[in-house]
Amino acid sequence: MLDLKNPFALRDGKMICIYDLTKHDSGIACNCTCALCHEPMIARMGDVNRHHFAHSSAGCSNEKAMRLSFYRMLQQNLNERMELL
Repeated sequence: MLDLKNPFALRDGKMICIYDLTKHDSGIACNCTCALCHEPMIARMGDVNRHHFAHSSAGCSNEKAMRLSFYRMLQQNLNERMELL
């Protein structure tokens, strides 16, 4: 099984990337939710592991949440900018 680190979450109805946050927003203070199950997410922004979001409780399938988040981020980007970066 892959150890996926999800870099995407919902914040105020929009998809964001973990790198859109500052250190001040780390932890539960990020006010983010999972795109799949809508459970609260924790912004893990330490110095050892890659920055990512994690469910604050048991949550749902990380693989499915990451896949949906990626698609929603892509759709949002295309709707807003009409280009791929």
